[in-house]
Amino acid sequence: MATLDSLIASESLWERRVAMISTLAWVRAGDAEPTFRVARASLHDTEPLMHKASGWMLREAGKRANRSELTAFLEEHAGAMPRTMLSCAIEHLEPTERVRLRAIAHVAADALSDADR
Repeated sequence: MATLDSLIASESLWERRVAMISTLAWVRAGDAEPTFRVARASLHDTEPLMHKASGWMLREAGKRANRSELTAFLEEHAGAMPRTMLSCAIEHLEPTERVRLRAIAHVAADALSDADR
């Protein structure tokens, strides 16, 4: 895990992306926690390629490891997630679940807009 932590903290986009994508090995073994850990650390990353990679790995975590853990993660963090990350992460969920999670993100965005006024 120390190598993973070092990579996700890197200034290099490519090292951060390697950290995220490398969690697929854990997901394939049934352990989604490293994916959630790295996704949490990349919530405020400014690079669109990180948003895409994070959403992709979150989606895989829900499909291959534990859907209920993915749902809990999304409920907690949807409001802070970049749109691309959330969209990728929820692709395989039921339409009603996708709408509900997008609503969480929408409410959070509205609250930020109201705070700016």
